[in-house]
Amino acid sequence: MYGEVDWVKNLRAAGSAQIARRGRNTPVTVKELTAEQAAPLVRDLVGSIGFIVRSVIGSQFPTDPGAPSEAWLEKARRHPTFLLTPVSKSKYQVPSTEYSVE
Repeated sequence: MYGEVDWVKNLRAAGSAQIARRGRNTPVTVKELTAEQAAPLVRDLVGSIGFIVRSVIGSQFPTDPGAPSEAWLEKARRHPTFLLTPVSKSKYQVPSTEYSVE
C-alpha cells in the first residue's frame, strides 16, 4: 500500500492529481515532503485519528505517537508523504495561500 509503489512514482512524475470524493473531482498540485518535514506531520496525524482508521493504517505506522522523533523519522524515510494543495477552480492555478511544513 505504501512505500515506493506505482502510485507514488506516478504522482511524482505528474506533479498533480485529481482527488475524487463524493462524486466530485478536485484538481490538486503535489509537493513531496522530505522525511524531516513528514515525520512530525505523520506522528501528529496518527496520534489524532480514531481507532478504526488506526486499525487500517496501523500496520504501516505501528510507532507509538509518543515515541521519540527519531522513530518517526525512520518511518517517514520509508513512506513517501505528499502535500496536496487544491487548485483554484476559477483559474486552475495554485491559490496564493502558502503552506509551510516544518
